[in-house]
Amino acid sequence: MNKQIKYFLKRVGIFLVPFFIVLISFFILDPFKILYEYKNYSGSFIQLNRDVISSKTLIKNYDKYKYNSFIFGSSRTVAFKTWDWKNHLDSSGVLFSFDASNENIFGMLTKIKYLNDNHIKIDNALLVVCSDATFLSISDLDGPLYIKYPDIASTNQLNFYLTFISSWFDKLFFVKYIDYKFFQVQREYSKDIIEPQNIDYDDVYNNFFITKIDRQLKSRPDAYYSEMLKDSLFYKKQIPAMIEEPQINDIAIEYLREMAGILKHNNTNYKLVISPLYNTPKFNITDYETLVRIFGSENVFDFSGENSITSNYRNYYERSHYRPEVGRQILEIIYSDNAKSKINQLTQN
Repeated sequence: MNKQIKYFLKRVGIFLVPFFIVLISFFILDPFKILYEYKNYSGSFIQLNRDVISSKTLIKNYDKYKYNSFIFGSSRTVAFKTWDWKNHLDSSGVLFSFDASNENIFGMLTKIKYLNDNHIKIDNALLVVCSDATFLSISDLDGPLYIKYPDIASTNQLNFYLTFISSWFDKLFFVKYIDYKFFQVQREYSKDIIEPQNIDYDDVYNNFFITKIDRQLKSRPDAYYSEMLKDSLFYKKQIPAMIEEPQINDIAIEYLREMAGILKHNNTNYKLVISPLYNTPKFNITDYETLVRIFGSENVFDFSGENSITSNYRNYYERSHYRPEVGRQILEIIYSDNAKSKINQLTQN
């Protein structure tokens, strides 16, 4: 090997040293909490992948708790606490919130398939559908917050880990993370990664809590909403009465049929809730009829569009997530004898 090649390799090696140091720090710090086992995921100062938390918690805990009742859906499931749902089930129910941020129909199906394939009983299921998430994609999602956990979704393992490693390097994320971890100062340049809402997690039933906001709403609700209104976070915009185009395509229909088939095979007592999203149109009628055709009219409950829930901003943490008080109200309605008429009354009030 001549001197020029040796010199070149030496320079390349020197150039790569910082890269390997940053890469090693990823494996030491596990910033996204995907590499190692954790008893609890609370206390992270960056937002974590909820799909990973739900999946790893289920896998770790199932042998101990033998869950048999599951909540599926996006982060809107923050409104549906397992203890509230348990009030409407028989005493044999052991509940688990099997949700994920921005959950889509692919994620819901793969979770149900995993349970079925591993002979985990699904005695009860609560399916939470959102018009801005569930049917907008039909495959694995991108990015560290939304990519699916491959042990559950049977997706590509290498792509999963590379997603987080690349995010560690992206826009000097590692600098911001390490700075805050060791100095506990939220500097201006790191505000894009520091989690402001202080999410906490229940390590048994997998409920999650927006703790900081819950405390504010308990102690100073008027001040909280006054601030939100001042920042125009509950602004109203002109919207059509109904989502104009159907969202559920042929592939999604096949996914829904497969889900329904598994639930029926398990003799599952299931309910499907269409979320009451703030200031959004009514769920598309064609899509609603598709859900009814597949799951049965007695199991599909549409809380979308203008009604007494969606017109009151105090039912929401912010424009996106409705509060547990709404979840309790929805559960009371869908497990009542005259659920459909009560839903109609919401529109009239």
